[in-house]
Amino acid sequence: MHLKKWALAAAVCSSLLFTACGTDDASEEGMNMDTSKPVNFDIDFQTATPIKVGDKVDLLAYIHEGDKPIDDAEVAMEYWMGAKGEHQNVEAEHGDGGKYKVTERFTEPGTYHVTVHTTANDMHKMPTFDFEVVQ
Repeated sequence: MHLKKWALAAAVCSSLLFTACGTDDASEEGMNMDTSKPVNFDIDFQTATPIKVGDKVDLLAYIHEGDKPIDDAEVAMEYWMGAKGEHQNVEAEHGDGGKYKVTERFTEPGTYHVTVHTTANDMHKMPTFDFEVVQ
């Protein structure tokens, strides 16, 4: 009796093993078999300094992988003033050489924060930078 239980258990395990290892083209057709990993990239932020109240200014993000610019990123900039400010979220315009920009006019002096939401190379990053607006 004890031998029958072991034989049955071995048969079940074997059939599961062989079924799981088997493949057919139809089962793989709808699956993403890409095993590549996302490629890291960097985001550099810059703007004119000083920024004066009422001046039109470009908020610039340079998206790159080493020395190579990334020209197919999705970039939006979310900016606000201090801890109390209302958040604005604007899709960035794409320029040449991995440069993305948002043009804005700030009406109040203070410390502003900008989060550069960026998706590129199957990866999403969102670093935050600070800048000052003066009278």
